[in-house]
Amino acid sequence: MDSTTKSLNVSLMVMQVLNGFYIILGLFMMVAGSFVAQLLSRQYSSYGSVFPSSLFLILGLWMVGFGVIAILILGWAKEWQARASEWTRGITIDTARLQNLTTTLDRWMIFSQWSTLILAALALVFPIFFSALLGRSISGAGFPALILVIGILIGAAPPIVINWLILASIRTWVLEVNNRMVSRTNTLSLMEQSKKVSSWFVFCQVVLGIVILLDVYTLISSLGSSAIATTQALLSMASYAFLGMVLEWSKRFAMDVSAYADRHT
Repeated sequence: MDSTTKSLNVSLMVMQVLNGFYIILGLFMMVAGSFVAQLLSRQYSSYGSVFPSSLFLILGLWMVGFGVIAILILGWAKEWQARASEWTRGITIDTARLQNLTTTLDRWMIFSQWSTLILAALALVFPIFFSALLGRSISGAGFPALILVIGILIGAAPPIVINWLILASIRTWVLEVNNRMVSRTNTLSLMEQSKKVSSWFVFCQVVLGIVILLDVYTLISSLGSSAIATTQALLSMASYAFLGMVLEWSKRFAMDVSAYADRHT
């Protein structure tokens, strides 16, 4: 349990650091947008700089905002799992703080479920809206809006459904662990719920394994021909392998906490 907790804690910290670099990149994008705007205004007119400057600014703000939120969520998750680990060792925990952490994480998981669904819905509506506005097929696409919508639906539906089910499973487990730690009535078997969560994590690990195999193929194909492609494949393999290990440590952590909870509550 201790080794799993430490590994998970370190991995969450690494992810926070990586998101810190992501924020720095976002800030760089915002500065680059200003630089591009000044460069274009010298060569053309002030109107020519509006679009690229706004594009860089929006992209930079998105990256900074996403990075900050990710760091906060990872910090709350790290603190929550640390308190859960302390609980399994018989250490008295601050139940008020634990409840706040659980509520915060639960709300963010709900937000992640609905935001993905809403974004997909907007992606479906926009083609129809612009097609009706223009009175013809989407410009440059060569396909009616309905075909584009069907394509988006086929591509987006499986990830959205899987994301929803995974987060729902994790939410149920987190809320039940919180109930056990604050001595509330037990509503389900944590071990059974942790097995459901672990099954989803195994599914994600299989998907990551397939992606890594594709990266291996890319790496073999690019050896001696493209240093950039080789580097990208190596970085991709390393990042996906790291995510696979995070999922493995998360599985072990969930099983250990559940086993303790079912024995002692």
